[in-house]
Amino acid sequence: MEPDKENWEPERTENELEIETSGLGLYILNEDGKPIPEPDPCRWAAWFEESSWRLAVTEFAWGCVSTIFSGMDESFNPEATGDALPHKPVLWETRVIGGKKNGALWEYTSQEDARKGHLAAVEECKAAEENPENRICLNRV
Repeated sequence: MEPDKENWEPERTENELEIETSGLGLYILNEDGKPIPEPDPCRWAAWFEESSWRLAVTEFAWGCVSTIFSGMDESFNPEATGDALPHKPVLWETRVIGGKKNGALWEYTSQEDARKGHLAAVEECKAAEENPENRICLNRV
């Protein structure tokens, strides 16, 4: 009896499976705060439960500006990139929740750029608010 050619898949070794799943675009931060790839989704999720991934939060009466380490390469698209890797992963983002700039999003490839981007987003949000009371930061983390 011949194998079903339409539904046949080659056998894969454990090494091939590891290589295949290591391209998920998941990252964690090492002890120095540098991103490193994490091929295991379970270890990645555990790291997020135990670690500080929030970089900065600035609260206003109307909402907040939040900058986080997402741990997921937002530029990662294997169909679009093909073998064009390596590339600089987009791992940090600043998001505005509430106010005149609600939903605004900025993405970054480095923690330094994310810190600078957070401060710029705060200033942009302050400038967008017409009521002076809405320009007051309640706290910064």
